[in-house]
Amino acid sequence: MATNSFEKLKFHLKEMFHYNENDLDFGVFKLLKLKQKEIDRFIESDEEDSLRKTIEKTLSEITNDQMASQQFIVENFVNEKGGPDEQDLIKDVPSNYQRIVQFVNYKNPENKKEILEALETLKNSNSSRIESELEDKIYNYILNFFENYYNNGDFGYNSKIVSDYKIQYDSDYDGSDKLFHWKNKGNIYIKTAEGFNNVKFNIDNKVIEYRFESSSEGEEFTHNNNKSGQVKHYEFQRIEKIDDVYRVIFNLSKKSTPKDNIYKAILNEVFNYEEDCDVYLYKNDKKKSLIFNNLEGNYNKIQNGQLKGISKLYIKKDKYLSELVKHDKFKTLGSNNEKRKEALKDDQLMNLVYKLDENLNKFYVGNDSDYFIHQDLKGFLTKEKEKYIKNIIFSDLDHIFHANQDNTTVIIGKAFNNVVDQIIDFLDAIESFQKNLFKMKKKILSTNFLISLDKVPNEIYGEILKEESIIKEFKQEYNTPIKNISDLESNNQLVLDTKLIENENLRRKVISSINKIDENTNALLINSENFQGLNVLKDKFYQQIKCIYIVIHSLLKRCPLSIHRMILIG
Repeated sequence: MATNSFEKLKFHLKEMFHYNENDLDFGVFKLLKLKQKEIDRFIESDEEDSLRKTIEKTLSEITNDQMASQQFIVENFVNEKGGPDEQDLIKDVPSNYQRIVQFVNYKNPENKKEILEALETLKNSNSSRIESELEDKIYNYILNFFENYYNNGDFGYNSKIVSDYKIQYDSDYDGSDKLFHWKNKGNIYIKTAEGFNNVKFNIDNKVIEYRFESSSEGEEFTHNNNKSGQVKHYEFQRIEKIDDVYRVIFNLSKKSTPKDNIYKAILNEVFNYEEDCDVYLYKNDKKKSLIFNNLEGNYNKIQNGQLKGISKLYIKKDKYLSELVKHDKFKTLGSNNEKRKEALKDDQLMNLVYKLDENLNKFYVGNDSDYFIHQDLKGFLTKEKEKYIKNIIFSDLDHIFHANQDNTTVIIGKAFNNVVDQIIDFLDAIESFQKNLFKMKKKILSTNFLISLDKVPNEIYGEILKEESIIKEFKQEYNTPIKNISDLESNNQLVLDTKLIENENLRRKVISSINKIDENTNALLINSENFQGLNVLKDKFYQQIKCIYIVIHSLLKRCPLSIHRMILIG
């Protein structure tokens, strides 16, 4: 029967292995799906290489080894000092304990204390009892270890570790009075809004994707939002079907669309639910208050690089069921709330609505949380594991000094070491995949230019006038209506975006008309994740860049500079 500590350990391992995201199918989650069966077998099954069997097997082997070493001490003494009668006694030490002790006292050997301690251990030996007692301790040690170094998707030092022992900085210390040490040393910092810009998942054989779409109104909130002090909000726009995927489109806004409006739209348009679904969305009260937590205006409190309040979005399934069973509709499912909750666990609409909320929260949180990827997770956790064994498991010197009499510390230490090594290997494979995916050299997808009209030859103004997208942008972005060539000539500080030119021949003419375009380009805009953008720049512009300015694309178009180059990397 599984112990409570074992269940807690399994729950924490599932969190580290992203079990709650097993319906996602992008990035690292594709790898998790490939390894899902292997990880699931390790955590849940009773096969030979599972978590429980590994611990049981390790304990059995180590316990047998320990017992064998104690048996050897006693046998060595009896074979040297005793005869056939005494040798028969040691075949069943627990039954003949008192007679063997009397023989030891009679012979009074130099290592008498060691022999008596070995006899005491053998007398109390009961492998199954010892293994059962130690198994629970090992689960707690493993859980405590990983809680020290894992928090909200990141591996590294967290505040909990301070209560266990001080972090050792010996390798970093240079003898100075003070030492500065990064909490996330060895990690790659991943900026907000790169991982969960779109969240795709499967429900009832339907593929749904929560998708962010940039808009002119919300564009000012898209970059460095955490530092601006203004939380992102998401306004539901529409649902569109692309191939077999239902895209639920959001724009950034000053206020988020209430969740019930979103879920009702999805249930209606995607799943064709005509029946009343209010009981699955609202609490059983007259005010019709929503069961789920909306993204309110106070979710912009930052702690440890994350929006603190955003964690309140999540609602546990048990709490959700507890609210549902209060409705009169479900009173026929059982005589009490627990029976009703059990009956509701397989309710199709309940599971559907809960998954919609679960994944919408991932979409919100993923766009508003920074995270880290460890560059050498196996090396880091292995080093910390060794420190943990020395500082925590073997912290009691009395157990070490009396290892022959009480060998439980050694057994726990060895079993802990063996099991944690396996878990570290699993975690490192996933983290290394994320690292390699992130550091993989990215390609330049497109290059465009922003060129002021005074740099473009007048003879191609007639062709520019035919480009509807350009003329429309001049009107919208600069409030300058263009009707003829004279308007272009009199407004030659307007900025032409080559991305909007549909005629490829004209596009080439515009770019080629600029003599020595590289030398005349006075600003470079890269649309990329920061790390990848810097990698592209480092070779060509090594030791040449004096300043990098993070700016919103729409603002750059309004800058009265001559030529900007825009590069999209992905």
